[in-house]
Amino acid sequence: FAYVAIVFNFQPNGFIENHVHTDTLRLELMHDWYSKLRLFFEIIVIVVNGYYLFQVCWGICNAVLTRSDRKDTYDKGFVQRNLSRFRAVAVHLVMDPFNVIDFVSCMLTIATMIFWYVFLNSSLTSGYFFQASPTWNSGTCRQWNNDWCSDEDVINQFGSLVKTLRSFTQIVAINTIMIFIRLIRYLMVFPRIKLVFYTLVRGILDFFWFIVVMTICLLAFVLMGHQIFGANIAGLMSLADGVGYCFQMFQGTFDYVELREVAPWSAAIFFYCYMFLFKFLIINMFLALVDKNFQAQEK
Repeated sequence: FAYVAIVFNFQPNGFIENHVHTDTLRLELMHDWYSKLRLFFEIIVIVVNGYYLFQVCWGICNAVLTRSDRKDTYDKGFVQRNLSRFRAVAVHLVMDPFNVIDFVSCMLTIATMIFWYVFLNSSLTSGYFFQASPTWNSGTCRQWNNDWCSDEDVINQFGSLVKTLRSFTQIVAINTIMIFIRLIRYLMVFPRIKLVFYTLVRGILDFFWFIVVMTICLLAFVLMGHQIFGANIAGLMSLADGVGYCFQMFQGTFDYVELREVAPWSAAIFFYCYMFLFKFLIINMFLALVDKNFQAQEK
């Protein structure tokens, strides 16, 4: 089946955005050998994910039970004991970033399986069939115990199922990145890979505050562009589009003429200040942070 939805967004400046979302759904999922093979791999994923989640939880419990100040907090209050436990968990996770990555990936896998089985056991997947004639009879609907008895009900059911499938796909995509990052753990036997990874770990606080500063600067230019050019340039009509527009400017994909035609002086201030700040200052600051942490880690 193909599900098509036309979505209209009404912007404050009066512009109406329209988007066409197209999704395909296959409702018969367990009727061929490929589906049986997929079920086999699903079982393997559940078992392996349970094993890794048990390892992570056992490591956290062990860190709490073997913390150095455990005996000293016996006579302390409830808050101090729990702060001690929280500190032990935080140290355990921070000392080995792969513990955090494993835990997050396991939780994403669980969420993935939940969305998948919600989709798999939905009423449409398990009981829908395409009628030969587009007529609905309430008595027949009750007899079949359906959750739908009109075209509107069917469309709403398909819309709900499409949202579930989109959530499933997005979580799978994020978890795919996490799974490939987890593979680095098994490459840490190579010194150069270990050096690169721990350089990033060592500078995580520097990178975090760098991202904070960069985000503040970026939002300032996005808001400026939205206020001056948003009524005339599609890429700056919304804040989300403005972020993408500024990123394309940074990469060199832009049309300065369209900015100048709207507001010549404002276009010059917006464009040259943005390019100077991001091209020459912020990016070089990032490279300097990487170099500083690389040299410190190498020593």
